[in-house]
Amino acid sequence: NCGGFEIYAGYNPKNSKQIAELVLQETQKIAEKGVTCAELERSVMLSVNSIYMAAEANMSLMRLNGRRILKTDKPFDIEQEVAAYKAVTVEAVNAAAKRIFSTLPACAYVGPKSDKQFDSAAKLFNVAESK
Repeated sequence: NCGGFEIYAGYNPKNSKQIAELVLQETQKIAEKGVTCAELERSVMLSVNSIYMAAEANMSLMRLNGRRILKTDKPFDIEQEVAAYKAVTVEAVNAAAKRIFSTLPACAYVGPKSDKQFDSAAKLFNVAESK
């Protein structure tokens, strides 16, 4: 299995360091303490509801089917997807979170060619300065 985990933050560039500090604090907290059963249940409920809502729109359903067929050669099966979400355990999430958030992240931004405020913030993650 492989995949990605992405954190997106839209903010004023002058707040780069503050945003980086907050992201770092939250990811460290998740790595150390994990998520609770209540947080996982809420996340699963939101994800399952999102799946059902996406299936209501023909365009969304076609995108889901297209992506799934390209990746697995099988069409999107709503009930199978829902069952997979509901089968996720807090132990599995916490083990994955510990692996993901205990390593150095990649860090990127969209903006001017050189952004010293971003460079300063990226140093918190031990990321090299932009060129």
